[in-house]
Amino acid sequence: MSGEESSADTDDTEEIVEVRRYDWTSVAPSIAVAEVIGDVKNSDANELPPLYEHIDPEALDRIIDPEIASRFDTLNRVSFTYDDCRVTVRSNGEVTARWDGSPGDE
Repeated sequence: MSGEESSADTDDTEEIVEVRRYDWTSVAPSIAVAEVIGDVKNSDANELPPLYEHIDPEALDRIIDPEIASRFDTLNRVSFTYDDCRVTVRSNGEVTARWDGSPGDE
């Protein structure tokens, strides 16, 4: 596993939340998203729908690039929905995924 992980299951809403921290010099943000969602949904990342159907992976990697964020002294963040999960990726290496456990309409 590439990232440091912490997760929490909440009994009230059955929501699964996974938070991981990555070193963006070792793992591309687009790859990290697939890893985290695969773990949240207990499936192989290769079985997930293509990320490009939800967001441009190359654009995600460029926006989250920590060198770009540091040039402008900012913390970049991108949030989107992927395979029924709400995903937030930050330039500080954090990836958060939230899933309510229910199948979506896709």
